[in-house]
Amino acid sequence: MSKTTTGVILLLLSVSLAGNGYMLFLKINSDNHLYDLEDQVTDATDQIQAKDDQLDQMNFMKLQLESDLEDIQSELDDIMIENTKLDSRLRKIQRELNDTIDLIKIRDRQISKLNQINVTYTQLNAGNSLTSFYDALRDEEGLTGGGSQKNMYKEIKFGRDLVKHSLGENIRPTFEKEYRKDTGISSYLQANEILKIAYNQTQIVAGDSDTERVAKILEYINDLMDFESDMNDVFRAPAEVLTVRTGDCDDYCFLAAALFDEAGIKTAIGFYKNEDDSGHTMNLLHLEELEGYSYYSYDDLTSKGLSSGKWIQIEPQRYIDDQNDEEWMEDWELRLTEEID
Repeated sequence: MSKTTTGVILLLLSVSLAGNGYMLFLKINSDNHLYDLEDQVTDATDQIQAKDDQLDQMNFMKLQLESDLEDIQSELDDIMIENTKLDSRLRKIQRELNDTIDLIKIRDRQISKLNQINVTYTQLNAGNSLTSFYDALRDEEGLTGGGSQKNMYKEIKFGRDLVKHSLGENIRPTFEKEYRKDTGISSYLQANEILKIAYNQTQIVAGDSDTERVAKILEYINDLMDFESDMNDVFRAPAEVLTVRTGDCDDYCFLAAALFDEAGIKTAIGFYKNEDDSGHTMNLLHLEELEGYSYYSYDDLTSKGLSSGKWIQIEPQRYIDDQNDEEWMEDWELRLTEEID
């Protein structure tokens, strides 16, 4: 073998050995890197497991919170239901309280009316002297009763005079002179004083409308008086009616007329007849309307001797909200009128 061949073989052997060493070096490095990756995977797996455990714990807590929330919502619903029940009870108690307050107000008004009645018994009393004055007037006019059919013209004018007397007018100077001599006071002033006491008891105030004044007067009369037929058909003056607190249609009418006039409402008295020829007495008011109420009226009664314009028919034995009884009102035909002027 030549030196050249031997050199080549040695060179190849050296290269081969060197390559195997390099390969071994690469293998060792690769194994170490694999171990590192495995460690990293293990760490990552542990971390994932820890996260999973945390997630499970959080899901458990979420479920627990949702359960607690459902319980809280259920309790809240119960509270709302109870609150609704309490609101309902509160409204009921408020209604009962309002009803109680209304009853107290009604009772107070009743007590006030009873007090007024007590005042009425002591103050609204014509007395024997004034009653005898009216008896003397009835004797003079021949209107002392007895049940016979009297002259309607004479009757209605006498009724008008009784109303005007209670308003403070001297209707019979001759009788008045004698009365004042005996009693020391004018009969018409005495009668007017009684009427003013009654008017004050109606509780009419300066700001009341005409409708409110009519309503209060009708309420006062119908609360104060009871209807009783008059066997002898005697015409009583308002002061006498206030004393006895009972009467028939003309007694109601004369008292109402006096109070209407005292309230500043132009009024008239009307005599009526029906198909049976029965007589009746009602009031007529010179007003355009009774605001908020139904009623019967005449557009003009100048043919009956009254002022021109509308006249509202008033049944003094009824309250203001009961003035539209068609059957009752249309049963009567107006025959005579006398305006209180």
